[in-house]
Amino acid sequence: MPTQPYDAIAVFGSQLTATGKFPDYVYNEIDYAVGLLDDGAASTLVFCGSHALKHGLQGRRECEVAAEYLGDHHPGHLPRLRKEARSTSIPEKWLFTKTGYPDLHRIHVVTIEPLLPRIRFLGNWIYGDEGELSFTALPWPNDAFSDEPRLLQDAECALTVRGIPVRGTSEHEPMARGDHRRLLNEDGSSRWDEIRRDHYECDKYGGLHHP
Repeated sequence: MPTQPYDAIAVFGSQLTATGKFPDYVYNEIDYAVGLLDDGAASTLVFCGSHALKHGLQGRRECEVAAEYLGDHHPGHLPRLRKEARSTSIPEKWLFTKTGYPDLHRIHVVTIEPLLPRIRFLGNWIYGDEGELSFTALPWPNDAFSDEPRLLQDAECALTVRGIPVRGTSEHEPMARGDHRRLLNEDGSSRWDEIRRDHYECDKYGGLHHP
């Protein structure tokens, strides 16, 4: 039997709307990912996303909404789903996929064009040489994600220019490519909120200079 080109197809969740649903583009991504599974590209679908944070939906997980959609529209693929249920940001989606599923190295991400640069940078920096990452970017109106260039700039600066706060000091140190342990606390939780808040103080922070 021919080897499948990927260990998994991955789709990243998004903030839920007030109705408890995803924006349409996420469902498009799931449908496209299912098509890749049907074509034999992989046997596993990873969907990343934890609690919704707005609209009073804190008890609802993005990955569970994806599971409901699969059950309603693609029930045959529901047993293939792995639900990454810890992440609340794109860096964490990569981080917890890497730490939660160490058997998955060849990962193909289905995303949309405006999000691709940031997703690709963070994935390649967090996985380093431990992953073979590839991407499909579906078209979507760029003006819906006008802050993406700034968010990419901030992520690049936080990891590679200003660097990550060194625990117990006021120093910062750039993260080596693939050294995802720098993004974790000792208990395995994410430091990303701390890193993001720290970066607000950086003179290269895009939120200050590019409103």
